[in-house]
Amino acid sequence: MRESDCIFCLACENVCPTHAIKITQM
Repeated sequence: MRESDCIFCLACENVCPTHAIKITQM
């Protein structure tokens, strides 16, 4: 799984680096 696929994805927290997780409320 690519980091770009993990952006804005809550489930990606377990498979992606922390810096790849950008959870924001727009």
